[in-house]
Amino acid sequence: MGKIARVLRIGEKIGFGFGLVGAIFLVVIWQYHNTLQQSLGDYRSLQNIHVAKKVDMLKIESSMREARRAEKDFLLQRTEDFARDADTHLHDALLITAELGRIDPESAPVAEQITGLIEVYREKFQATVDAWEKKGLDHNSGLQGAFREAAHELEAMAGNFDVDSLYLQLLQIRRGEKDLGLRREQQYRAHVLSLLLEFENKTAASKLDASVKTLLLQEIETYRHSFENYASSALSNADIQGGKGPFRQTAHRIEALLNNHRIPDMANNILQLRRREKDYLLRGDKIYVDMALKELNLIHNLVEPAAISSTQKSHLLSLLENYRRDFLALVDQNNLIISMTGEMNRAVTEIADLV
Repeated sequence: MGKIARVLRIGEKIGFGFGLVGAIFLVVIWQYHNTLQQSLGDYRSLQNIHVAKKVDMLKIESSMREARRAEKDFLLQRTEDFARDADTHLHDALLITAELGRIDPESAPVAEQITGLIEVYREKFQATVDAWEKKGLDHNSGLQGAFREAAHELEAMAGNFDVDSLYLQLLQIRRGEKDLGLRREQQYRAHVLSLLLEFENKTAASKLDASVKTLLLQEIETYRHSFENYASSALSNADIQGGKGPFRQTAHRIEALLNNHRIPDMANNILQLRRREKDYLLRGDKIYVDMALKELNLIHNLVEPAAISSTQKSHLLSLLENYRRDFLALVDQNNLIISMTGEMNRAVTEIADLV
């Protein structure tokens, strides 16, 4: 190299130096260009990955939002179409999540986590739909329809045992008998006959079985005739044999008929039961469950010792047990729905944190 330098002229040396510098400069420019192109390529690749991930994340978020809207619509309107809509949106979210997992290695574990959460949401939502179907999508179906039907039959039967007013009226008539026997005044005869007419009208208007009603009306007419004879004797100061006579036996038969069809306050207690039932359905507060069960126990305790026929008693107790069973099953479904809703909310919150 030294020999070459010695034989070269000064101009040649300068030219050689400039050429060498130029070559080095060209190499540097080439290297810079390659590095720049590689950096730009890497940046574009990263940008494309980032954009693709962001687009998929937004699509997942949108599908979940639509699924939640369909969920709310189902819970408000309880129409199965909304349940199917929710499932469609969840299916879309799962497909998009699968695409997200294929974008790059870093996306795969995130996509797997999101997929698991969507599946949890989907499972809990389907469990919620199933619970609502068991509970009843309207008041005539499912458990709601079952215990409502039992309650309606109880209400209808209660009319057959709602004779408290008639029983009180009979007691007033019997007191009038004794007042007439003690004082022997016309006003007591008129008072008893007035009460008897009212008793007859109440009997005719009652919800008692037609056969029972007919028998009662016949006994009332018998009582009226025998009481008139008793009143005539009392008002003429004749011997009334201590207030005893055919009218008294008739009154005893009427009382026995009423007792055989009497469950005190049953109609009122059934109304209270329905009130607590509807309080629970409206507000969802478990305190009303306890109140409804208390009313059920009270009605049961009224029916059990009642002097009604064994067939009627057995049927009433069966209705009460069916009502209790279906009402408590409905409460269980409500509790399940509340639990599933909480788990769905947690899954959606975790998905939102990931996207």
